[in-house]
Amino acid sequence: MSAAKKLNCVIYARYSSTNQKEQSIEGQLRECKAFAERSGYAVVGEYIDKAMSGRSDHRPDFQKMISDAKKGQFEYIIVWKLDRFARNRYDSAVYKNKLKKCGVRVLSATEGLGEGSESIIIEGILESYAEYYSVNLAENTRRGMEDTARHGYVTGSAPYGYKIVDKKLAVDDKTAPAVQLAFDMFAKGNTKTEIAAALNNKGYATKFGKKWTCTSFDNIFKNRVYIGDYTYKGEIPRSCPRLISDDIFNKCQQKLELSRRMRGQKKTDDIDFLLSGKCFCGNCGSPMFGDSGTSRNGDKHYYYTCHGRKKHRSGCKKKSEKKDFLEWYVVEQTVNYILAAERIDYVAERVVAKYKELFNESGIRELEIRLQSIDKELDGCANALIASSVPAVAAKINEKAENLQIQKEDLEIELAKAKISNRAKLTEQDVLKYLNKFRGGDLFDEKYRREIIDTFINSVIVYDDKIIIYFNLKDGQQISFIEPPELDIDTAPECSDSYAKGEP
Repeated sequence: MSAAKKLNCVIYARYSSTNQKEQSIEGQLRECKAFAERSGYAVVGEYIDKAMSGRSDHRPDFQKMISDAKKGQFEYIIVWKLDRFARNRYDSAVYKNKLKKCGVRVLSATEGLGEGSESIIIEGILESYAEYYSVNLAENTRRGMEDTARHGYVTGSAPYGYKIVDKKLAVDDKTAPAVQLAFDMFAKGNTKTEIAAALNNKGYATKFGKKWTCTSFDNIFKNRVYIGDYTYKGEIPRSCPRLISDDIFNKCQQKLELSRRMRGQKKTDDIDFLLSGKCFCGNCGSPMFGDSGTSRNGDKHYYYTCHGRKKHRSGCKKKSEKKDFLEWYVVEQTVNYILAAERIDYVAERVVAKYKELFNESGIRELEIRLQSIDKELDGCANALIASSVPAVAAKINEKAENLQIQKEDLEIELAKAKISNRAKLTEQDVLKYLNKFRGGDLFDEKYRREIIDTFINSVIVYDDKIIIYFNLKDGQQISFIEPPELDIDTAPECSDSYAKGEP
């Protein structure tokens, strides 16, 4: 058998703006790597954000990670704790929704997946309203950035090869030669691997201070800023010095297009294993990943295979499970159990109660009080700075003021979102409408199965003779099935057909 889809992951780590003394970046990376090793995932990248001052932060590595998710190079993002991924439930819902469309899921290295059925469904509802929240909460930011762009100023970080001078792009003499060399070599026929080696030999580092690899150029070679075409959202032109000639840039685009077409010709499997990251071997506890095999008549078949057995690490003898059967069965039981008519009204009632607990006037008032407290501390820092004549003391005061400013900006965003959510006034009818959209779906429709699994399934533990499903419910509700029948299987050796007898 050959793997149909690699289990690639990236790690995201960041300092909280409110507590710099908590788990260090190095500690977060260490625990995330250990989790990836235990789970059988290949770490293909790291994204790291340290607390920065001012609104120009926007967590640059986080935004790059969200953008890179569209390239299909990884299936999971591992974080030390879920609060490293997003500062609040709103951002979590919005960004998880974006990642879901890219086939990427977020995993915590140190926390269980379940948060209680009410919280899980609330996040699902927020994902459904993601566009509403994004539009309302980003409006002021968008206007400000457009005004900045109309003045010809930079609205984000400088592309590699440039620096920001007086809020405008200027050539960075230290890194611009690396960009020019890379374009020149690529236009002349050198591979990306050869270009990376050349830049590393000359002592150039990437924008993030790392060594160049063949994947470092994906955005650089496509970026029209290097020919002076610098616009905001393709609409507002801004001045920018040119680094590359049109001739060299166009040759590089032709090579990229040719490479894209060749990759498309080689692609044979595009199978999405919906339980990836949630399916585990009951015998040894290892993840079960997407696998494939060919039957004697030449037909291709897909399975979930124990990673421990595949890599000969655990001595496990767990048989593979048919992909379509396992996914269908998990969804079928979920629909019958979670969305049953006698249970759905109670779930809606609990969701509304949880929503009111999370987003109420007292919570808004608490945020307002915290903002007032930070304003007082900032005033104190300003007064202390005026009175101080010792450079070392002034530096510490400035550092404290920067951290306070970051906290203030985070709280202002959270307060705005809490006020919008409080005005929304979620009702039981809203929740029932949301849940009812999952009822009556086609169990053989992949999109429907994906929605059910993403929303309701915490994990699935698979034995050769039974399946245990953990739902996103409090107290770890579970369903188990026993004693599969003996069936004649000729499509793959040692493939289990776990099968349910009776009702949960």
